[in-house]
Amino acid sequence: MSFTEKIDVLDLLINVLREHEEKLDELVERMEQIICILNLESFSQNPETAPP
Repeated sequence: MSFTEKIDVLDLLINVLREHEEKLDELVERMEQIICILNLESFSQNPETAPP
């Protein structure tokens, strides 16, 4: 494998990892929103059991 091919492989790996990181960031943000919504619903149904 030539040096150029090795660099191309590394470039591909970096790009794939970057895309996965962006996708994971989006998923984490969505999960945080869902958790927030669920916490609000839980609080509205039973305010005595909600955390302070």
